[in-house]
Amino acid sequence: MKTKINYFINIFAGLIAFTAVFQSCSQKQDSRPVISDAERARASWECQNVLSRHNYYHATAMHLQEIEDIWVKEDGEYAATAKFSQPQQVMIGLDTIKADYGKTGDTSSRKGIWGMHLNTTPIIVIADDGKTAKGVWYSPGVEVGFRGEKDKDGNPVASGNWWWEKYGVDFVKEDGEWKIWHIQMYYDHTPQISSETGSTIWTKPSCDGSAGGGGQALQPGHEANPNPYKAWGPETMPVLRPELPEPYYTFSETFSY
Repeated sequence: MKTKINYFINIFAGLIAFTAVFQSCSQKQDSRPVISDAERARASWECQNVLSRHNYYHATAMHLQEIEDIWVKEDGEYAATAKFSQPQQVMIGLDTIKADYGKTGDTSSRKGIWGMHLNTTPIIVIADDGKTAKGVWYSPGVEVGFRGEKDKDGNPVASGNWWWEKYGVDFVKEDGEWKIWHIQMYYDHTPQISSETGSTIWTKPSCDGSAGGGGQALQPGHEANPNPYKAWGPETMPVLRPELPEPYYTFSETFSY
């Protein structure tokens, strides 16, 4: 009988010790400082506003101003790891982004161009340490312009594309302000708009179905997208991309867009 009592005492003592160790580990993990709910709410609005600024700048071709205003600093610690990803290629480093995306913001060459993109259905997650954030958006849009085409009567006609795409964005807090660190774009459907396409634009796949410039030679500072996103087409299976952001403590514990 005494042996059985000692046996159960030892088991009970072991359970107590295990519980103490478990609680100690949990408390140690939970002891990392976490931002308040108020800080998290403010950060969410600020990140939303940053991406909305991107849309306004993009609509008016003010890409260089955008880079200066809402991207990480050109001489900062995040400049070398800044990324702007399209379905088939990735611009690496802020200098590359500025030379490529910034160059397309030459307003003198965009006379007669009209475009807009919307940010819808946002999911924004702020890191528990308050230093980074992640977000995804659907972003339908359109771009049309006069490029010299004329109808049978000699009147100028516009052409362009619808843009049905998604964004995955990483933000970082730099010098107290939220900045764009990484952007990845996912083109679902980019049908052409012209005087001849009519209603058929919605039933024809975008170009070859890749909607990302497949086959083009990569310029310096560019890399092939390691996981290219395939646009809607006859052989396209729907996939959940971009990955939806989930709660995380610090950026090293999550993925990058």
